[in-house]
Amino acid sequence: MLLSRFDDDLRIEHLQTPEELANWRQRFIDSYRVIFRGPPYLEDMTEELAGFSWDYLTGHPGHITLVAVNPEEVVVGFGIAVPLTVTRLVAAQLAGLVPHKYTYYLAELGVLDAYRGRGLGRVLIHERIKLMDHKLYSHVVLRVSAKRHPSADLYESMGFVDMGVYMDVSNPRIDGTVSSDRRLFMSKVLSLVDVE
Repeated sequence: MLLSRFDDDLRIEHLQTPEELANWRQRFIDSYRVIFRGPPYLEDMTEELAGFSWDYLTGHPGHITLVAVNPEEVVVGFGIAVPLTVTRLVAAQLAGLVPHKYTYYLAELGVLDAYRGRGLGRVLIHERIKLMDHKLYSHVVLRVSAKRHPSADLYESMGFVDMGVYMDVSNPRIDGTVSSDRRLFMSKVLSLVDVE
């Protein structure tokens, strides 16, 4: 479903139905693999692993999945969010720090190099947050590379704060090795709903 237009040449789609998700799956995988080969992650993500990430995140109720598409129907950016309770490993790192039941996790965000610097990442973040039910969810969290990178500055400019919590993530790298990199958790309060 068309969510919005971005500039004159891009549209942002909010994918909700199984048909929409199936239609955009391979194009997401292709862009995901290209984006995460670049800094700061330098990951050599296989098609199978990228597909698993898509299937896992979009297979849960409450997912918010956006793709930014150019006129050639290429996915040039994407953002996926899920309730924190969906991601047990991530939730475990944040035990006692945020109310899990009332927290969304911004699981994926990516923009192809040629489309960076235009504000698309900011729009994909903002639109996902707008789509969250602020009567049910009071917090949003994400992970960003612990190596200082412009993405951390973007999140800070949008009101996210450093939680002082880190998680090591191991993935195959473009140099043929498998290594871990450190991810920093950031959070933002969305609303002041009554949390248990």
